[in-house]
Amino acid sequence: MVTNISKIVDTTPEVQKREFQDVSQANMQCGDTWYILESDWYHRFQQFIGLEDPDGMVCNPGPIDNSSLLDDHGDLKKGLLENDDFVFIPENTWKKLHSWYGIVKGQSPIARKVIPIGMFSQSFIVEAYPLELKIATVENQTRTISHKFSKSDSIKKIADFAREHFKISSDIKVQLLTEFKHDPLSESSTVADENLIDGQMILVQTKSDSTEWKLNGSDVDISEPSTSIVRSDINSCRYTPGLCGLSNLGNTCFMNSVLQCMSNCPPITKYFLEDQHLSELNTTNPLGMKGLVAKAFGELIKTMWSGDNNHTAPSNFKIQVSRFAPQFSGYQQHDAQELLTFLLDGLHEDLNRVKKKPYIELKDADGRPDEVVAKESWDNYLKRNNSVIVDYFHGLLKSHVTCPQCECVSTTFDPFCYLSLPLPPKKNSYIQIKYIPYDQNKREVIYKLCIARHSLIRDICVDFIALAKLHVNIDQLVVAKVVKSHIHSFFSMNDTLDDVTERDNLLYVYDLPVSHNSTDFNVIPVCTWEVSDGDSTFCKNELIDDPILVAFPLKELSYAEIFQIIIGQMSRHFNIPKNDSLEDENNLSLVSEYVSIYQVSVNLSTHEKLSPDTTYILNEKNKLLAIQIESSTKKEYHKEVTPLKQDATEQRYRLKHSLDECLDLFVTNEKLGSDDAWYCPRCKKFQQATKKFDLWSVPKVLIIHLKRFHYSRYRRDKIETLVEFPVHDLDISKIVINKSEQLKKYDLVGVCNHYGTLGGGHYTAYAKNDIDKNWYLFDDSSVRKATESEVVSSCAYVLMYIQQDD
Repeated sequence: MVTNISKIVDTTPEVQKREFQDVSQANMQCGDTWYILESDWYHRFQQFIGLEDPDGMVCNPGPIDNSSLLDDHGDLKKGLLENDDFVFIPENTWKKLHSWYGIVKGQSPIARKVIPIGMFSQSFIVEAYPLELKIATVENQTRTISHKFSKSDSIKKIADFAREHFKISSDIKVQLLTEFKHDPLSESSTVADENLIDGQMILVQTKSDSTEWKLNGSDVDISEPSTSIVRSDINSCRYTPGLCGLSNLGNTCFMNSVLQCMSNCPPITKYFLEDQHLSELNTTNPLGMKGLVAKAFGELIKTMWSGDNNHTAPSNFKIQVSRFAPQFSGYQQHDAQELLTFLLDGLHEDLNRVKKKPYIELKDADGRPDEVVAKESWDNYLKRNNSVIVDYFHGLLKSHVTCPQCECVSTTFDPFCYLSLPLPPKKNSYIQIKYIPYDQNKREVIYKLCIARHSLIRDICVDFIALAKLHVNIDQLVVAKVVKSHIHSFFSMNDTLDDVTERDNLLYVYDLPVSHNSTDFNVIPVCTWEVSDGDSTFCKNELIDDPILVAFPLKELSYAEIFQIIIGQMSRHFNIPKNDSLEDENNLSLVSEYVSIYQVSVNLSTHEKLSPDTTYILNEKNKLLAIQIESSTKKEYHKEVTPLKQDATEQRYRLKHSLDECLDLFVTNEKLGSDDAWYCPRCKKFQQATKKFDLWSVPKVLIIHLKRFHYSRYRRDKIETLVEFPVHDLDISKIVINKSEQLKKYDLVGVCNHYGTLGGGHYTAYAKNDIDKNWYLFDDSSVRKATESEVVSSCAYVLMYIQQDD
């Protein structure tokens, strides 16, 4: 059902809040219908009814508007993220919101089904993106039909669809094959089980009862695919072993990049190629994955190093991972470091040589020497954890926490399998300011500035006054956030740039003829409201142009005076008829034929037309004004304004840091935040203690995770800074405090790269092949030779080093 944009909400926010809470608590059940809703609209609604703290001016959200989620064809855009871009709501909640607000004209509800994920640990998700598969017959592969299927649909459902579409008789048997490899699909499997991906071609093969399965005249092997065997003679391989790309199964570049780094870690690859894992599988470990993840990883390594393939699909590996970690079962982008952490932990537990873990009571250091406590901690760890992953990837970390009041110190030694290193914070940020001068003869200008990351709004305004050469005091400037042609919120001079979210990189700066704290004037926002067919129901989605700020004297004003002040301040956007003298009340009606003035509540929920026969004192802080213009006269009187653009950023060299700087930051004293307070056993209360890490012993394979992603209450940011790291001879001895540790230098063998922004982007990997000793770029199924100088880039996210041989 499509509802007109002019839906009127006649239910109070308090009633909406109560009724919304009654219907929003719903558990997902397989087969239920849920709806997709734009996150911004949903948060504005929750702020409006009081379920969220406002981040500015509280507004009626208006009709449901999912336009930012839709592409030019009206389909859901690819790569959107739940919570960031949209939210899922249950059907009853959707019905309630729809009854209150309606939906923007021309849009339809975005309904999706709930499907199960995982096998051993089954849960449910709403399927945002059904797969669109291409289907053709073996005999005519150019004639394809596209159709969308749920990941929970059975292969039989696809076969039935194909039978119906291609009009295949019921006495003819049908078998579905994947394109290229022609692997047969089992009708008892689901789309998810077979790891079909969006846009994949499915071939329909037919036969009668009296014939064998054939494909283009050749026998088709429909048996289970056998595991490739690594050939001992490299010269007999069609491809260099290890140089095998991995097909993208649908946003699985994060997984492929991790697998390529692990594949090019020589001791691990050797372990799996020699089938050592088969004798060490721990299928009874309650913390493991029944050995299935280790077996799937081993099979994939054999395929990648067989020399028989230049690319392969890691389908079985993804299936096994999804069974035990449902968060990776869908086709959303994930963090490569999270997948690597799961893989190392999963392989360790699947290959743990300890079949029955003993109970071990932890002891405090009690002032004992570090050497004694460290050895005791490591020995106790090995009693419960002993695997090839521990052999190569695990080291020992010393952490000590100091109470700021009683100076009580707690020292512990904990195993680690990777180091997450902080990056030096960004000192500067780029921001755009749109300057709206009060003088209508001056042009609007958009400035691009480079400013300090933690600057106050006041500091930004001081710099801006000097840059724009304004002859105003700072208290004559107003900084605002504008959303959909109305002022959403104002910033105070004491707010910092950290209070500006990532999406608000365009700030509006208005200058005023008076101080905004003036007691003789009231500064009121004025927006432009375009309507058609005489419809006078106020709706935010019909606002056009940038809003302006107008200073009205705090005295009784006639309608004509208000009209004259507003139109004078909007002359940049309107062609005022020259024969209309606004000072002549007899001619005022000429302008009023195409322009009306409304007083609107700040939350945009109520509006009232001003009367020409009434005088007003505009002193209400919770009201704004709207100029209504008819669509039929807009073309005649309205002007499009193109602001001037000025780039005021200085040309700067790209910031870069060294890996040593990041390592130094890692071992620097850090004060815990209030949300991460430590319970002091001596003070008997939580304290914002000081915490410090030190390396005690290091692993043979050192994984370094560069913490490029930064999260705070107001911002989600990615640090793009170049971190220069050595390809050869990495020396970390200066941060290892155990002087008896036999330290060796490290050489780089793999790099996981992340390109793009926080919510999306793309992963690739650089890795050094252990056979020809060359570097290669692995980009999903594509593999190309790379130079050593390419490996060090600002996109490096996870580094894998291995100790040098003696």
